[in-house]
Amino acid sequence: MDLPESKKTIRPLNTGGIAGGDKFIAEGIFFKFNNDEHGIYNGNINANKATFHELRGYSTIANFLLPNLRFPLFLVLDYHGHQVSCMALLPISSKTLAYGSSDAGATVHRKESIATHISELGVRLNLKSHIVSVKPAPVSLHLACDVEGHIGDDGRYYILDIARLLPPEPPVAGNASSIFYQLLRPELVEKYPIPLCADAFSMFAIHDPRSSDFCQEILAVTDTIISQVVPSVAKKLDSIGRLISYEVV
Repeated sequence: MDLPESKKTIRPLNTGGIAGGDKFIAEGIFFKFNNDEHGIYNGNINANKATFHELRGYSTIANFLLPNLRFPLFLVLDYHGHQVSCMALLPISSKTLAYGSSDAGATVHRKESIATHISELGVRLNLKSHIVSVKPAPVSLHLACDVEGHIGDDGRYYILDIARLLPPEPPVAGNASSIFYQLLRPELVEKYPIPLCADAFSMFAIHDPRSSDFCQEILAVTDTIISQVVPSVAKKLDSIGRLISYEVV
């Protein structure tokens, strides 16, 4: 990684995207060395957290057993102090993008054929459809704007770049970028009484007149965790501890 680019056996790729990271392709695998070169995550450690959210997102989707929506084989490994995400190559390109955005919302795609299946995923996750673009006409998505859906060269539907599959926690004071790596757990989102917006607190949702409501709903979730869930779990753990008898040897 520290060699000059001219001396590398495998040269890095320029695949576009906003999040950054050094990218390579070898033996049919797409490798990405995660780093925060554009300052989006406020540090490499937080960029690594986002990668693990992507890994957990694929596990969550796999549990739904959606027959018409496919995703890549994906793993995360640590190598000589670097965190590397590894993804099997798919039969896709910039021309196959049919849902979401690959340029931070400047261009938003939504083809109905794949949107139907992604919306099914959104409903299963208890996510709220929201407007992410108004030009040339309003575009509504169930998932975060930067999650990508592709109609592959083989005609199949693929979903990837799902680090923001789930809604964020409220941003930390003085660190608005925390919404990109501090996310709610899928179990909580799925069981919450109302659907939540994956783009809450982000610029992607500003075109939706309900954007402030999205943020208030996330704040209410956080309050529920602090005021109800945590005390309830603590009480149960305390009662279990009282039932256990300890033998001092």
